Amino acid sequence: MDPENRLVARTLERQWESALAEEAGLKAEYAELLASRPPALSEGECEEIRRLASDIPALWHAATTTAEDRQAIVRQLVERVVVTVQGESERVDVQIHWRGGTGTRFCLVRPVARLDQLSYYPQLLARSRALHEAEATPMPPLPNN
Repeated sequence: MDPENRLVARTLERQWESALAEEAGLKAEYAELLASRPPALSEGECEEIRRLASDIPALWHAATTTAEDRQAIVRQLVERVVVTVQGESERVDVQIHWRGGTGTRFCLVRPVARLDQLSYYPQLLARSRALHEAEATPMPPLPNN
C-alpha cells in the first residue's frame, strides 16, 4: 500500500474512532437524562390534575398540599405584587396583578415601632389631651341623698 494512502487511512481511522467515542458519550448522556426524568403521568393522574386545576380553593385547602405547593400555586396565578407603605404609618396599600390582566387592591395594617407612626396619632393625641384636661378640672360634689 502506498505510504500516502496509509496516512489517509490512519487519519480516517482516527476520525472514525473519535466519532464512535463521541457517539458513545452522547448515548450515555442521553440514557442518563432519560433515567433522571420523572415517570410519565397516568391518565388518572392527568384527570386528577385537571380536576384540581379547575377548583383552586380545593387544591389550596387539600390536606396533602404543602407550603411549597401553595407557593408554586401562587407563582402560577400571580404576575406581581406591589406593596406601598403610606409614609411611616401602619397603613399598607397592596396591589395584586393576576395573570390574565385582572387586579386586586386592598389595604393592610402593619405593626409600627412608635405611636407617632400611627395614621390616627393626631386624633389619639387630641383625645388624650382632652381626657387629661377633663380630669384636671375639679368634679362637682355629688348630691346628698
